[in-house]
Amino acid sequence: MDSPYCSGFFSGLKPDTRLTVSEWADEHRILPTKSAKEAGRWRTTRTPYLKEIMDCLSPSSAVERIAFMKGAQVGGPLALDTPIPTVDGWTTMGQMEVGDWLFDEQGKPCRVQGVSPVFTGRECFTLHFDDGETVTCDGSHRWPVWDFTNDQPVQKTLTTEQMLGRTFIGNSRRRRYAIDVCQPVELPERDLLIHPYVLGVWLGDGNSTMNHISVDESDTELTEHLKDCGVEAVFRLPAWRKGRCANIVIDPTIRLKSFFENKGDVNLARHGSDFTQALRYLDVLGNKHIPEDYLRSSRAQRLALIQGLMDSDGSIDVDGKRCEFSNINRKLVDGMSEILESLGYKVSIYDRPSRTKAYPNGNVYTCQPGWRVSWTAYVEEPMFRLTRKVARMRSSSEGRPTQAKRRRIEAIEPVASVPVRCIEVSSPSHLYLCGKGWIPTHNTECGNNWLGYVVHHTPAP
Repeated sequence: MDSPYCSGFFSGLKPDTRLTVSEWADEHRILPTKSAKEAGRWRTTRTPYLKEIMDCLSPSSAVERIAFMKGAQVGGPLALDTPIPTVDGWTTMGQMEVGDWLFDEQGKPCRVQGVSPVFTGRECFTLHFDDGETVTCDGSHRWPVWDFTNDQPVQKTLTTEQMLGRTFIGNSRRRRYAIDVCQPVELPERDLLIHPYVLGVWLGDGNSTMNHISVDESDTELTEHLKDCGVEAVFRLPAWRKGRCANIVIDPTIRLKSFFENKGDVNLARHGSDFTQALRYLDVLGNKHIPEDYLRSSRAQRLALIQGLMDSDGSIDVDGKRCEFSNINRKLVDGMSEILESLGYKVSIYDRPSRTKAYPNGNVYTCQPGWRVSWTAYVEEPMFRLTRKVARMRSSSEGRPTQAKRRRIEAIEPVASVPVRCIEVSSPSHLYLCGKGWIPTHNTECGNNWLGYVVHHTPAP
């Protein structure tokens, strides 16, 4: 019986043609538009120095061990002191090891599959971004950028050297290159001692040594949001108050026994606890900051913490364009900035100088110096829960959301050579996040041809 179905069936039984890794890459590997400088089919002729290395990884090769020192056109290194966000906190490029888990540009965890030796004597540069972030790397390091030379921006993958001296368009001050901010980082929900919204409200305007929170007298709605989070909150107008200041007292009978039982802390589980003791357990009583567990909690929990901070001590301008949080506590400012960056926002921090204000009654009030955290957000992901504040936020259809989701490169500055290294990650896009700004950048590329070959021809655990 001769039919197309039979011939197709029997041809499917034939084993695949035995290829070398470089032959397999030329025939089967397709480079994606988003992450490759030259998208489309892989061509070994473009990087002939990789052919012998790849073919030595083929089963037909007698070579048993391969030492691969990466060429300048295959990825590029970052300075050893570059901060790298991981699922467990922060580390640096110099401390990265195979098996570490960090994040790709989609906010998904990805694994370090390889690390390079430390390189010295390389020509190095520092990239300056419009939100104040900086990253130091060598000239061969690749970046996923938008090129704004023409009216329609084009996505490209360019090295630092290729962008050098071309950061502005013509003689204007219009910045030529931009990099997308990351998507919100996805992490599992954590068993947190205090609801993140409640902790955020207290961190913003709570008394640093007790369970009292200062609020505006019009914000009685705040007690309802706190009760929705499982705590009893009492709104009151104390006799000693000044101006429009009111007070919210969180009921001290909050029970935490089950939390400590889950943590295996028998001694604390015997006694239960109140809200003040919970603050002491988190080491925030008299020491306001965002605890590590909250920094690496789920997306919803991190957003709830931001909403608590903003309901108590945040604002939005009259046009509904920029959200702002001011504080004199740098640790709290840095923690809030870190959470916002992990949620996919471009954040700027400004110094706030001290100010003196004179009142008609003759009193003079001096505001302490501090910092302002500023970013653009839209009502589709509200930064508040208080109705009066949410009402001022604009819809993304009324703004320019893409502008708030890209970092412009302001300058590329040559610097003295520093030790650098690079890593290879399991991200499908070959991107991972670096710097305090969680900035997407490229890893090395060559090893992916071998991984694809193994998956196709010799699948194994």
